[in-house]
Amino acid sequence: MRKFVLLLIGLGILTIGLTSAIGHDQKKGRPKQGNEASRGILPSLPGSLDALYPPQAGQPIFLLKMFAIDTSYGAIAADLVENKLKEAKADFERFKAQYLEIAKMVPEWNKNYNMSPVNELEAALKSGERRKVMMAWNKVVQVCHNCHISHMAIVQQKYHWGNFDALSIEDPLTNKKVTFRQLNRYLMVNFSGMSVDVERGQKGGAQKQFRDFNTRFQAMKVTCEGCHDTERKYYVDEGVQALVDKLGNTLSKPSLDPKAAESLRQRIGMESCTPCHRVHIPAAYAQENLKKNEKGSR
Repeated sequence: MRKFVLLLIGLGILTIGLTSAIGHDQKKGRPKQGNEASRGILPSLPGSLDALYPPQAGQPIFLLKMFAIDTSYGAIAADLVENKLKEAKADFERFKAQYLEIAKMVPEWNKNYNMSPVNELEAALKSGERRKVMMAWNKVVQVCHNCHISHMAIVQQKYHWGNFDALSIEDPLTNKKVTFRQLNRYLMVNFSGMSVDVERGQKGGAQKQFRDFNTRFQAMKVTCEGCHDTERKYYVDEGVQALVDKLGNTLSKPSLDPKAAESLRQRIGMESCTPCHRVHIPAAYAQENLKKNEKGSR
């Protein structure tokens, strides 16, 4: 039974916890948000979300609400593993209130918040039957997961990733201001020109194309460093492990320091989980949607 519960907890952390990928992470030098342009590119997102994310909001309100509900929901299963049924019921009440609150924040998505599995979980908790509780708990996870599959990647694309067309860069060859996209096009032209000149045996032309490419590449490099300003291998590197170890040490102290522990936990989430999800979730969800579409077309 313990293995069963732990498996379901893992699934919940994977699916609900992935809300950290719906985010906003502004730094100096990042492209400015292009919400108006994005609305035309991403018509499936409701306009009411704009008020819940920067620049309209001072902070990513919707994301922070998702973090909070994630904690409440995961706590239900965590308490059940420790045979704390009373605490699990309290966690559920907090989760339910947050669930109803979030359902009202984006009216266009209200239908995604199915109450049936939530009510089933409430009844299961009242019965006190652990297996029934975890089966119902998993059904609510699926409600969250289905919504994430449909919306998470596109929300990330609109509110986390900046609009590169908003970047103004000086092309080092023409000395004119161009967009990030235009600089990429120039690079592509130089890169392709280099290839065809080599194929034709036109060494001088190939060398010139290379020089132009390299010059523009350096401009691109400087531009990219506006966002990519830290050096690391991946999101489970020694730096993150050090945070994990520090959190373990903090929790091992005779007197618990909730503020220090929560601060470390949030850092792990924001420095390891969130950036990794932002990189990999779009592809993972696209693949899942592709499988569903292929299955439906058979």
